[in-house]
Amino acid sequence: MPRAAAPAAPGHPVHCELLGTEPVDGVIASDHYGVLADLRY
Repeated sequence: MPRAAAPAAPGHPVHCELLGTEPVDGVIASDHYGVLADLRY
């Protein structure tokens, strides 16, 4: 069965960066990183 086309995503990315990738005192706190995104609507 064919799938319906996905609707266009709202907003346009203006800036994004990864969080939590730098070690603190030689230790990386998690094996999961964060993503921060600024969107323009």
